[in-house]
Amino acid sequence: MIDDINDHSPRFVQSVYAATMSESLQRGASVISVSATDRDIGSNAKLVYTLREQDREHFYISSVEATNTGVLKVFKVNVCGMAFTDLYPIYVCG
Repeated sequence: MIDDINDHSPRFVQSVYAATMSESLQRGASVISVSATDRDIGSNAKLVYTLREQDREHFYISSVEATNTGVLKVFKVNVCGMAFTDLYPIYVCG
């Protein structure tokens, strides 16, 4: 008997997330949490968050199974040597 199939795509709670980073953030520091929902049930509703390859040079994201959230963290300190007044768009997939 099949209870559920993975037929629903995850939907982020917000369409855009924004965070402000300090130049003093160390590797592993949390930047922002993102959240999505999935109408599937059971294991098909568990979300794993990923970043585009070009974003993984400076950041990584940890998936928190208990809350279906993702926590964006600093991977490489001094992001591109850029001024921290610049915008740095990051795309997260759920």
